[in-house]
Amino acid sequence: MRIAAIALILAGAARAEWNPPTQTETGLIVASVLMVELDVAQTVHARMTLPNFRERNPLLGERPSPARIVLQNGIAGGLLTVGLGYLLPSPWRAIFSCVVIGTESMVLVTNF
Repeated sequence: MRIAAIALILAGAARAEWNPPTQTETGLIVASVLMVELDVAQTVHARMTLPNFRERNPLLGERPSPARIVLQNGIAGGLLTVGLGYLLPSPWRAIFSCVVIGTESMVLVTNF
């Protein structure tokens, strides 16, 4: 969350240099949001099917409800990711999107 807050502040400070995302940047934003939502889907599935499921995200708690996972990570996380991806100026939006993609990739392969 700190990184997101810093990115949001930087986005406001750099607003004079802001241009709409390029096609490549748009693709990275879409890919980063899809990775976030894939993580949410995996987490909800694990929560509902694995009896010993424990969430590693400290913001969710050890045994979050599926609704909390969807609301907090799926909706809020997805909106934050797309919002920052759109608001940040180039080249920061591509860097942010790639960091999200890389982080979520590591999370997705270690979820189970």
